[in-house]
Amino acid sequence: YPFVIVTAGVANLSPNVGGASSATRFAMSAGGGVKVPINPNMGFRFDIRGYVTQLGNDSACNSCYYGYNSTFYQGQANLGVFFSF
Repeated sequence: YPFVIVTAGVANLSPNVGGASSATRFAMSAGGGVKVPINPNMGFRFDIRGYVTQLGNDSACNSCYYGYNSTFYQGQANLGVFFSF
């Protein structure tokens, strides 16, 4: 069974780098996956997601070890087992 994931919210950025300050910024994610049942109560689940966090136009993160621009991108892949009761 394929599925789509879409989220929106805020991310609390708290770098442990001198000269960088904490901030709360808009964040969102999108992805998709598939559930593969192996019986009526159990199966496997696989999904991938991409996360985007808007850093803003200030220079608070210029001292971070990330190549600074106004957007921070991340990705994630998950594989797991699900149970239904």
